[in-house]
Amino acid sequence: MLQQLNRILEKIMPFLAPIAVLLGLLSRYPVTLPRNVVVHSFLYSLFFFSNALTTLWVSMFGVGTFHIASLISTAVTAGCGFAWYLLLSRKGEELKTNVLHVDKQREERLLSELNYLNQTLIKSGKS
Repeated sequence: MLQQLNRILEKIMPFLAPIAVLLGLLSRYPVTLPRNVVVHSFLYSLFFFSNALTTLWVSMFGVGTFHIASLISTAVTAGCGFAWYLLLSRKGEELKTNVLHVDKQREERLLSELNYLNQTLIKSGKS
C-alpha cells in the first residue's frame, strides 16, 4: 500500500507543484473578478481534477475498476454541468467579487512590488 501511495505521489507531484505555485502567486495579490469567473474556475478545477483522478485510479488499480471510476467521473461531470447551468448568468458577468481583502497600507506595498516587477521585466526585455 505504501509503494502504491509513493507511485501515486510521484505521478501527481509534477502536475500539482506548478498549480500550487500559480495559486500561491495569485492569492498573494488582491484581484477583483466577475462572479462568473470565480464560479467557473472552481467548477473547472473540480471537473479537471475528477477526470485526472479517474485516469490515475484506473492506471493504478487496473481496468477492473474502470466501471466504478467512470461512474463517479460521470456523476461529477453531470454535477459540474448542472452547476454551470444554474450558477453562471449574465448578472454574474457584471457583479464584481473580491477574492482577497487587504488594508490600504498592504495594497500600496503590493502595488509597489508589482511596479518593481514591471520595471524589471521592461529592463530585461530591452537588453
